Amino acid sequence: MSVLKMPYDEKLLSSLESIITGDPIADTLYLALKHKYYSVYCHCVNVSCCTYLLATKMGLPEQECLRLTLGALLHDIGKINISPKILYKPGKLNKEEWSVIKRHPVNGINLLNDSKLFHMVADAIRYHHERYDGSGYLEGLSGEDIPLSARIVSIGDCFDALVSFRPYKKILSFEEAIEELIKSKNTHLDGRLVDMFISIAPDFYKHHYHPTYFPLSVENSNKNYSKFIINEDSELEINWEEILDQLPDIGIILIDRDDRILFCNNFAAKLRDVEPGELIGKTIIDIQRPHRRIVVKEKLAKVKSGQANGWERLMARKGRYIENKYIKIADEKGCYSGMLMLTMDVTQREKLLRMLLINLEKLSILAQANIFLKKVFDLEDTLNNTAALISKVLTLEKLWLVIMRNGEINCFQEGEQPLNDNQREELIKKCEKLVQNGLQEVIIEKWAGSKRIFIFLESGDEFKGFLVVETKGTVHIGQQEQDLLKVIGNYVAYAIKNYYLYRELENLAMKDQLTRVYNRQYLNLIKNNLNVQSKFALIVVDIDRLKYINDNFGHQMGDLIIKGTADILKQSIRQSDWIIRMGGDEFLIIVTDCNEAEVLKIINRIKGKVAAWEHPIAGLSLSVSVGYAMSKRGLSFDEIFTLADNNMYEQKRGYTRLF
Repeated sequence: MSVLKMPYDEKLLSSLESIITGDPIADTLYLALKHKYYSVYCHCVNVSCCTYLLATKMGLPEQECLRLTLGALLHDIGKINISPKILYKPGKLNKEEWSVIKRHPVNGINLLNDSKLFHMVADAIRYHHERYDGSGYLEGLSGEDIPLSARIVSIGDCFDALVSFRPYKKILSFEEAIEELIKSKNTHLDGRLVDMFISIAPDFYKHHYHPTYFPLSVENSNKNYSKFIINEDSELEINWEEILDQLPDIGIILIDRDDRILFCNNFAAKLRDVEPGELIGKTIIDIQRPHRRIVVKEKLAKVKSGQANGWERLMARKGRYIENKYIKIADEKGCYSGMLMLTMDVTQREKLLRMLLINLEKLSILAQANIFLKKVFDLEDTLNNTAALISKVLTLEKLWLVIMRNGEINCFQEGEQPLNDNQREELIKKCEKLVQNGLQEVIIEKWAGSKRIFIFLESGDEFKGFLVVETKGTVHIGQQEQDLLKVIGNYVAYAIKNYYLYRELENLAMKDQLTRVYNRQYLNLIKNNLNVQSKFALIVVDIDRLKYINDNFGHQMGDLIIKGTADILKQSIRQSDWIIRMGGDEFLIIVTDCNEAEVLKIINRIKGKVAAWEHPIAGLSLSVSVGYAMSKRGLSFDEIFTLADNNMYEQKRGYTRLF
């Protein structure tokens, strides 16, 4: 439901949100902003309405008005990554805090970089804090060099900030806000657009403006607001909300290094019959019943030591059956910094098992399905276990899994004798046709002397597909067999859904947020699986003068340099190689199954792309230092890394050259 009152506004916001919903990245971020900072969300809605009214007043085409308004609705999406202690600080920001605030346009651009809406909203996000006289940020643009979308959004942004509550200022009246806009003509704001906005401002303020809600309400602007602001002593660098809000059937609790609860989603709170806010600030021990506290303490100790892994035993709670999974969160040094607790409601699964106790054959099959459901992290395991289950229902000859997801279709087969290209294409086309015809029951067809059974699989918008079973033509497939196959299909669909959800979750936990390359936490997994007896090489890449760039051009530019370097490395390596961000300015490339000549080719590509890289600030170039080392028998991974790192520093000091 729209936060705005007028039907006109509800229609506008509904149109924008339908566009956002069509893009998983934008939709996730939008919901995360609404959940985490509802005040910022309300501000964005107000600015989007201002933008639409002003764009319409200018006589722009309807599609262009909608595009500009979409940019306004997402213009502050980068504030998701800013701590509430800074965003809601009642007093003046210090230099470091102000530099964090100024990062939010860059944050927004980075977060939406892979969104299909990026080209529609990028200018509004990146440039909405540029000033007409050139004194703004991010890039110091001035006049009409500032994109029109950003000039329009900045007016609505400024007006709403003036008439709305902010912890660091008083609320201005409508008349006072208009006076401030007039003073800002051709300095902060485009004067021509300000005049046009003033003509529609009364209509917006009277009929469409919606007060911005902050964490706790205030009665008037003369009070000391500091006591109304949320006091968050806890900090966690990883922003999990945007990821975890996509898991509506799983309870999420985020715990800091002191065992205090930082985040609890609605599903987790509902399982415990409390409101989400009731648990915030309490320790995970506090919320347990006395007889459970010793058990939970032991569990915490196992999580911190890395011993806890997998879903825990089944527990009954008020008519529900639940399972818990604990994921350790570590910082860049591998030190424990918190824990993610997932709670899955498996009530329907357990009720189904209990309902079928009267049928031993069905119970045997479903009990085994219950076991393999917990192995949802590997599709091959899923297929193998599915084949074992189906073999108890009928004679199984072959088994395929066809998954249609994100516009792609993949076909997986259990066992040997894979399909050739023509057979695979034929099977995929058959599955596509069944989906198009809306057939969702068990379909049985004759197939070259055999029978093929198509069992429909679906998980909402996540994926569609079929479990395709081939059996002998003489096998009887009655209603009982079809019912069992449908139940197995439901389990398979559930396992596939969890496979993709948790693979995405674990992948995001292992990725550096800025560059989207792997982080040091993932390096530990690579080291454990890398065969030190095989030929591989380590390349260490260090960005030159990054501290100088941060100090003189700001951390926003430093982030652009880091991201630009990561993009160059991605373009330079082979598909089988890995990139890890080791720290602020250092990357590690692991080159597998290679000789020295192949390594030098990669380094040459990096050097060439670095030399050709262009920065938006004239005169600011990108420079990196590179060192490498080849694997040698008898040397550990860490020893090889030390050699590569030393070679890199020798080049940085100018004592040696690689070429």
